[in-house]
Amino acid sequence: QRQQQEQQPQQQQQPTAKNKTTTNSDNTDNDAEATMVFRGWVVYSSFVPKMFSCFYPVGGFTLWPFIFFKESREAILRETSAKDLDVFLNHEQIHISQATELCCIFMYLIWVFDFFKGLICLGSSGPGCCACGCDPKQSYVWNRLEQEAFDHERDQSYLEHRRWWAWRAYPTREVAEQWGRLYNV
Repeated sequence: QRQQQEQQPQQQQQPTAKNKTTTNSDNTDNDAEATMVFRGWVVYSSFVPKMFSCFYPVGGFTLWPFIFFKESREAILRETSAKDLDVFLNHEQIHISQATELCCIFMYLIWVFDFFKGLICLGSSGPGCCACGCDPKQSYVWNRLEQEAFDHERDQSYLEHRRWWAWRAYPTREVAEQWGRLYNV
């Protein structure tokens, strides 16, 4: 009987799937499931970005559930670094998340609304009532969906902790100016 009592506490000390305590450093299946994010399917050497280059050249385009790149992966890597490609891909994957949470069509409606609003109401000094800037690059920079993607494109773990509807915090002058300086817009 004493042996049974000594064995019982040992059995209780062994963690089970039901009572196991996890920490941030544990890498369990449950942690992986909690952070799983749909990132879309990537298509290289596609004609789709060319179709959407009517205002300015587009190197990549997200049309849920696909991310289309104009060039082949090899051609992109000849012109830029693997890190830059990862940043570009992450930017487009943020759009996949936006489209997923907005049931696709609403993401594109918001994007088009922001873009045309920007064409009509953006001057060289930023938003204004009927500024008639008609500058597609400025309109792109002030698009709230693009601003979220730009603001977090360098954070490769952003999609794991991104809050739903995160794009509602945009547009901001700070992000527009930062983006404009970086890309000479």
